[in-house]
Order: sequence, then structure tokens, then C-alpha cells
Amino acid sequence: LVDTIHSALDQAQLKVQDLAAVELIGGALRVPKVKDVLAGVVGEQLLGTHLNGDESMSFGAAFLGANSSSSFVVRKLYLHRYVGEPIYVNITSANLTSDDPNYVKKRFVLYDGGDSIKRKYAIHTLDDLKVDYYTQSKGVIHSVMLSGIADVLASQEYQNNGTTPRVIFETSYTPGGFIEVNGVSAKVTQTYMHKQERTVRVPSATDEAGTRNTTEAATDTTTDGSTQTNNDNIDAGVSDDTIEQPDDGVLSNTTNANLTESANVTDDKPKYETVIEFVPKNRTHTMAMRFNEVFVGHTPLTTDQKISALAHIVDLEKHDKLVHDTLKAKNDFEALIYATRDWLDNQDHHVYSTPEV
Repeated sequence: LVDTIHSALDQAQLKVQDLAAVELIGGALRVPKVKDVLAGVVGEQLLGTHLNGDESMSFGAAFLGANSSSSFVVRKLYLHRYVGEPIYVNITSANLTSDDPNYVKKRFVLYDGGDSIKRKYAIHTLDDLKVDYYTQSKGVIHSVMLSGIADVLASQEYQNNGTTPRVIFETSYTPGGFIEVNGVSAKVTQTYMHKQERTVRVPSATDEAGTRNTTEAATDTTTDGSTQTNNDNIDAGVSDDTIEQPDDGVLSNTTNANLTESANVTDDKPKYETVIEFVPKNRTHTMAMRFNEVFVGHTPLTTDQKISALAHIVDLEKHDKLVHDTLKAKNDFEALIYATRDWLDNQDHHVYSTPEV
């Protein structure tokens, strides 16, 4: 008994000096030796028997049951399993040795106090994984074997430029104190060349001709500040009056040629062509894996047990509803009787209630 008390205090990370009171419930409080042992550990002044030791536990169970029923409206009561020490997760390769370069060894903290928690883990591996959940005081409390990596490595998704499989699984620590593993899968990212088409404009002959015929007008500044225009057809010492002008026929032909060239430019529409390119892309494939759990200590309900328990809860709720409806009908009938009696006692209604003689 003393070891149990000290263990409870250690798990709660408390000392005897931190306790304000200790309430004794249950039939064991009638045993004087139990009181003496408790008084020797926590002190006699902290012991109290303010509750009915026999009825308090029954009242608590009834109150908890009322919380689970829809027929009663009571203050909500929440129960949480408390673990005074962290729960660790140790993940290692199942078949490889520690000296193998692909050997996996990871350690995480699943639970470190508080309410229930859920975590997701992702491990790159080329081997099956062994997952152990343990505490410092109790050792391994749950084990899971994740298998099926060999099938993943043999798949075409991995063989064709696939990356190292990434095993993903989810772990939950429930309020009932169970460790649940769900959503076990392996993901492989495959790199492939994606074919895509792109439309580009083809440079036309007009664009090339326009580039070649582009000229820049350049002006030179003389020493006296005047400007001189570069022109191969004009000599520096000849005046404008002596320049021989072309006749009208030549001018007309030149103009017609320019108009014809402009018309050709207008009719020359831009052309486009399709270019095929190959771009590297990634595609992720998800494959299912198998897992086998080994429970240490108490085990959770099986699927059949859960179905049976749910069916039993439905039956209890139906019974509670029947009791509730029956009580309501009795109350309504009793209210009708009292209302009728009051109506009959009213003197104004005696004419209706007095029997004929």
C-alpha cells in the first residue's frame, strides 16, 4: 500500500507536502490498519471521511452513467487517463543490421502529459519497420511491425525512376490508455518527362527585309557650327540648282514600286508553328502496407465486441426513452386528475357535476 501511494505521487509529480486533503471512500476505510498506514504516509490531519464511503462510489458511477444517457440532463463529467511519464516511439529497421548504411533508427516523443494526442510520422526506408512504444519505468508497452516494403520496391513505380519509399503512419494515444495505429501507407515519388506543346511565331521574310533595310539618318557638325547631311548623290561643292532631277516617268515608276512593296507587306500575315518540349515532372504514388500489432497488458475491444457494445448502448437508450416517456405520461395524467378535481370543486360547475336524483 505504501509503495502504491508513493508511485501515485511520483506519477503525478507531487510530494506529500503538496496535498491539501485525502478523502477516504470505499469499504476499506473501515479497516483500522488501512487508516493507520495512510496516516503514517500523508499525516492523520489530512485524512477525511466527509463522503459516505459506501454510497459515494455508486453515486459517481450513476452520475457518469447519466452523462452517457440522453434521458438525463446533468453537468458534464469528463474522464481522462493520466500518465505521469512520457511515452516514447522508437522506430528501427526490421531486417537490416545497424552497420548497414540504409539502417533506420528514429526516436520521438508520443505523449508528454495532458489529454489524448495524435501524431503522424513519415520515415524514408528501404526495409520494413519495427515500431516500439515504451516508457522509462515500464519498458515496451506496445509494438507494431510495418511490412510490405519489398512489394513497394518491386513495383514499377519505384523501378522507373522512383525515389526511396516514404512510410507514413498515424499514432493515437486515446483517453482509454490505448495506442492505436492507423493510416499506414508508403509513398513513392516518380520522376518522368512530360510532353507539352507550345506555339511560337515564325519570323517572316518581311521582318528580315525590314531589318536589312533599316537605315539611320546621321548628321555631322562642321567646325563652323553648320550641319552637313550625308548623301552619296550630293557632292559637297555642288549647289542644289545644279542637281539633276529625275523625269516624271522615273518618279512614277519608283512610286509604283513602293506601293507594290507596301501591298506585299500588308498581305504577308504572321505564321506560327508548334514546338514540342519535354519537361521533368514528379508523380506521387501511394501504396498500402500491412501492420501487425502486439499489445502488452490490456487490449482494446475487437470489432465484434465494439459492434456488440454499440448495439447494447442502443438498447439501453431505447429503455431509457421508454422510462422517460412513461414517467412523462404519468405526470401528465396526474396533472389532468388534479385539474379535473379543481374544476369539479368549483361551485360554478356543480350544476354539471351533481348527479341527478
